[in-house]
Amino acid sequence: CASQGTTITLTTKTGQRYEGVIGSTGGEGDTQGVTLKDAKDITAPGQPLKDQLFIATTNIDTWSSGPAGSQAPNGD
Repeated sequence: CASQGTTITLTTKTGQRYEGVIGSTGGEGDTQGVTLKDAKDITAPGQPLKDQLFIATTNIDTWSSGPAGSQAPNGD
């Protein structure tokens, strides 16, 4: 899993895409997930950044390191 301070792009199972900096991984209460800082909703351009956004692990479809649109090369 990516570590704190890493910018990631995350897609939820409902099709929303967010870009943000990992603030923490772990959970809120009994729910495991990731908290993004300065999260941007890529599926809704023009929305203000969210200071913090918690996304439950069960709602995460895929994620990748780096900002949206930049693909980190694999295997180098």
